[in-house]
Amino acid sequence: MSFFDTMLEDVETMAIIGHIRPDGDCIGSCLAAYNYLEEHYPDVRVTVFLEEPSIKFGYLKNIGRICSDFSVEAEFDLCLCLDCSDMLRFGEAVRYLNSAKKSVCVDHHVTNTRFAQVNLVADGASSACEALYEQLREEAVDKTVAECLYTGIVHDTGVFKFSSTSSRTMEIAGKLMAKGIDFGEIIDGSFYRKTYVQNQIL
Repeated sequence: MSFFDTMLEDVETMAIIGHIRPDGDCIGSCLAAYNYLEEHYPDVRVTVFLEEPSIKFGYLKNIGRICSDFSVEAEFDLCLCLDCSDMLRFGEAVRYLNSAKKSVCVDHHVTNTRFAQVNLVADGASSACEALYEQLREEAVDKTVAECLYTGIVHDTGVFKFSSTSSRTMEIAGKLMAKGIDFGEIIDGSFYRKTYVQNQIL
Protein backbone atom coordinates (compact mmCIF):
# COMPACT_ATOMS: atom_id res chain seq x y z
CA MET A 1 0.00 0.00 0.00
CA SER A 2 1.34 3.44 -0.93
CA PHE A 3 0.77 6.64 0.99
CA PHE A 4 -1.67 7.67 -1.74
CA ASP A 5 -4.00 4.86 -0.70
CA THR A 6 -4.50 6.44 2.72
CA MET A 7 -4.14 10.12 1.86
CA LEU A 8 -6.68 9.97 -0.98
CA GLU A 9 -9.52 8.79 1.21
CA ASP A 10 -12.48 11.17 0.63
CA VAL A 11 -10.38 13.19 -1.84
CA GLU A 12 -12.01 14.23 -5.12
CA THR A 13 -9.78 17.17 -6.07
CA MET A 14 -6.06 17.57 -5.62
CA ALA A 15 -3.39 20.17 -6.34
CA ILE A 16 0.29 19.38 -6.86
CA ILE A 17 2.71 22.26 -6.33
CA GLY A 18 6.48 22.74 -6.40
CA HIS A 19 9.00 25.53 -5.96
CA ILE A 20 9.48 28.63 -8.09
CA ARG A 21 11.85 28.35 -11.07
CA PRO A 22 11.27 24.57 -11.18
CA ASP A 23 14.28 22.41 -11.99
CA GLY A 24 14.42 18.81 -13.18
CA ASP A 25 13.73 17.34 -9.76
CA CYS A 26 10.75 19.59 -9.13
CA ILE A 27 9.20 19.03 -12.56
CA GLY A 28 10.04 15.34 -12.51
CA SER A 29 8.50 14.70 -9.09
CA CYS A 30 5.35 16.71 -9.85
CA LEU A 31 4.72 14.95 -13.16
CA ALA A 32 5.63 11.55 -11.72
CA ALA A 33 2.94 12.03 -9.08
CA TYR A 34 0.47 13.32 -11.68
CA ASN A 35 1.03 10.42 -14.09
CA TYR A 36 0.88 7.87 -11.26
CA LEU A 37 -2.41 9.30 -10.05
CA GLU A 38 -3.86 9.49 -13.55
CA GLU A 39 -3.13 5.80 -14.07
CA HIS A 40 -4.15 4.39 -10.69
CA TYR A 41 -6.60 6.93 -9.25
CA PRO A 42 -8.54 8.22 -12.29
CA ASP A 43 -11.47 9.41 -10.18
CA VAL A 44 -9.32 12.09 -8.51
CA ARG A 45 -9.19 15.38 -10.45
CA VAL A 46 -5.58 16.58 -10.24
CA THR A 47 -4.02 19.91 -11.26
CA VAL A 48 -0.29 20.62 -11.31
CA PHE A 49 0.61 24.26 -10.61
CA LEU A 50 4.15 25.24 -11.61
CA GLU A 51 5.88 28.09 -13.35
CA GLU A 52 6.35 27.32 -17.04
CA PRO A 53 8.88 24.49 -17.40
CA SER A 54 11.85 24.49 -19.76
CA ILE A 55 11.22 23.02 -23.21
CA LYS A 56 14.06 20.55 -22.63
CA PHE A 57 11.66 18.57 -20.44
CA GLY A 58 9.12 18.32 -23.24
CA TYR A 59 9.50 14.52 -23.44
CA LEU A 60 7.79 14.04 -20.06
CA LYS A 61 4.21 12.84 -20.32
CA ASN A 62 1.55 15.45 -19.52
CA ILE A 63 3.98 18.34 -19.29
CA GLY A 64 1.46 20.28 -21.38
CA ARG A 65 -1.10 19.95 -18.60
CA ILE A 66 0.94 21.99 -16.14
CA CYS A 67 -0.99 25.11 -15.15
CA SER A 68 1.15 28.22 -14.82
CA ASP A 69 -1.80 30.54 -14.20
CA PHE A 70 -1.88 31.10 -10.45
CA SER A 71 -4.92 33.36 -10.65
CA VAL A 72 -7.14 30.29 -11.05
CA GLU A 73 -9.68 30.33 -8.24
CA ALA A 74 -9.92 26.85 -6.76
CA GLU A 75 -9.94 25.03 -3.45
CA PHE A 76 -8.74 21.45 -3.23
CA ASP A 77 -9.36 18.54 -0.92
CA LEU A 78 -5.63 17.78 -0.87
CA CYS A 79 -2.47 19.68 -1.75
CA LEU A 80 0.65 17.63 -2.47
CA CYS A 81 3.84 19.67 -2.05
CA LEU A 82 6.99 18.38 -3.72
CA ASP A 83 10.68 19.36 -3.61
CA CYS A 84 10.16 22.43 -1.43
CA SER A 85 11.53 23.08 2.05
CA ASP A 86 9.38 26.04 3.08
CA MET A 87 6.21 27.85 2.07
CA LEU A 88 7.94 30.96 0.74
CA ARG A 89 9.48 28.91 -2.09
CA PHE A 90 6.07 28.15 -3.58
CA GLY A 91 5.55 31.70 -4.75
CA GLU A 92 1.98 32.41 -5.83
CA ALA A 93 1.08 28.71 -5.79
CA VAL A 94 1.06 28.80 -1.98
CA ARG A 95 -2.58 29.90 -2.18
CA TYR A 96 -3.58 26.34 -3.07
CA LEU A 97 -1.75 24.98 -0.04
CA ASN A 98 -3.30 27.54 2.29
CA SER A 99 -6.86 26.78 1.18
CA ALA A 100 -6.59 22.96 0.91
CA LYS A 101 -8.42 20.75 3.38
CA LYS A 102 -5.40 18.43 3.73
CA SER A 103 -1.72 18.79 2.85
CA VAL A 104 1.20 16.44 2.33
CA CYS A 105 4.84 17.32 1.72
CA VAL A 106 7.32 14.91 0.12
CA ASP A 107 10.82 16.37 0.16
CA HIS A 108 14.52 15.68 0.70
CA HIS A 109 15.90 18.97 2.02
CA VAL A 110 17.43 18.93 5.51
CA THR A 111 16.10 22.48 5.94
CA ASN A 112 12.46 21.43 5.51
CA THR A 113 10.26 23.27 8.03
CA ARG A 114 7.53 20.56 8.15
CA PHE A 115 4.84 23.02 7.09
CA ALA A 116 2.30 20.44 5.86
CA GLN A 117 -0.11 18.35 7.91
CA VAL A 118 1.80 15.21 6.85
CA ASN A 119 5.54 15.55 6.15
CA LEU A 120 7.43 12.74 4.44
CA VAL A 121 10.91 14.25 4.47
CA ALA A 122 13.75 11.89 3.53
CA ASP A 123 16.64 14.22 4.25
CA GLY A 124 19.13 11.52 3.31
CA ALA A 125 17.69 11.08 -0.16
CA SER A 126 19.36 12.48 -3.26
CA SER A 127 16.22 14.14 -4.58
CA ALA A 128 12.50 14.62 -4.20
CA CYS A 129 12.08 12.01 -6.91
CA GLU A 130 13.95 9.45 -4.83
CA ALA A 131 11.83 10.35 -1.79
CA LEU A 132 8.65 10.07 -3.85
CA TYR A 133 9.66 6.71 -5.32
CA GLU A 134 9.86 5.28 -1.80
CA GLN A 135 6.20 6.17 -1.30
CA LEU A 136 4.93 4.45 -4.45
CA ARG A 137 4.14 0.82 -5.13
CA GLU A 138 7.14 -0.35 -7.16
CA GLU A 139 5.09 -2.65 -9.38
CA ALA A 140 2.72 0.24 -10.19
CA VAL A 141 5.45 2.54 -11.54
CA ASP A 142 5.16 2.47 -15.33
CA LYS A 143 7.53 3.80 -17.98
CA THR A 144 6.07 7.33 -18.00
CA VAL A 145 6.41 7.68 -14.23
CA ALA A 146 9.90 6.16 -14.38
CA GLU A 147 10.99 8.75 -16.97
CA CYS A 148 9.90 11.55 -14.63
CA LEU A 149 11.58 10.06 -11.57
CA TYR A 150 14.82 9.28 -13.39
CA THR A 151 14.93 12.84 -14.74
CA GLY A 152 14.69 14.29 -11.25
CA ILE A 153 17.34 11.98 -9.84
CA VAL A 154 19.73 12.74 -12.71
CA HIS A 155 19.37 16.49 -12.26
CA ASP A 156 19.70 16.60 -8.48
CA THR A 157 22.71 14.26 -8.43
CA GLY A 158 24.55 15.91 -11.32
CA VAL A 159 24.26 12.61 -13.20
CA PHE A 160 25.21 10.61 -10.09
CA LYS A 161 28.31 12.72 -9.31
CA PHE A 162 27.18 14.66 -6.22
CA SER A 163 27.80 13.41 -2.69
CA SER A 164 24.05 12.98 -2.19
CA THR A 165 24.22 9.93 -4.48
CA SER A 166 23.93 6.78 -2.40
CA SER A 167 23.81 3.07 -3.12
CA ARG A 168 20.03 3.33 -2.69
CA THR A 169 19.97 6.10 -5.33
CA MET A 170 21.74 3.82 -7.78
CA GLU A 171 19.48 0.90 -6.89
CA ILE A 172 16.37 2.99 -7.61
CA ALA A 173 17.90 4.31 -10.83
CA GLY A 174 18.48 0.73 -11.95
CA LYS A 175 14.86 -0.20 -11.22
CA LEU A 176 13.68 2.80 -13.23
CA MET A 177 15.94 1.82 -16.13
CA ALA A 178 14.35 -1.64 -16.05
CA LYS A 179 11.02 0.00 -16.88
CA GLY A 180 12.31 0.55 -20.42
CA ILE A 181 13.17 4.24 -20.30
CA ASP A 182 15.68 5.76 -22.73
CA PHE A 183 18.04 6.77 -19.91
CA GLY A 184 20.82 7.89 -22.24
CA GLU A 185 18.58 10.33 -24.08
CA ILE A 186 17.16 11.64 -20.80
CA ILE A 187 20.68 12.44 -19.60
CA ASP A 188 21.90 13.88 -22.92
CA GLY A 189 18.70 15.72 -23.83
CA SER A 190 17.77 17.28 -20.52
CA PHE A 191 21.14 17.65 -18.79
CA TYR A 192 23.95 18.01 -21.32
CA ARG A 193 22.41 19.28 -24.55
CA LYS A 194 22.73 23.04 -24.99
CA THR A 195 20.34 25.39 -26.72
CA TYR A 196 21.45 27.37 -29.78
CA VAL A 197 21.89 30.50 -27.63
CA GLN A 198 23.91 28.60 -25.00
CA ASN A 199 26.20 27.24 -27.71
CA GLN A 200 26.69 30.76 -29.08
CA ILE A 201 27.73 31.94 -25.62
CA LEU A 202 30.15 29.03 -25.27
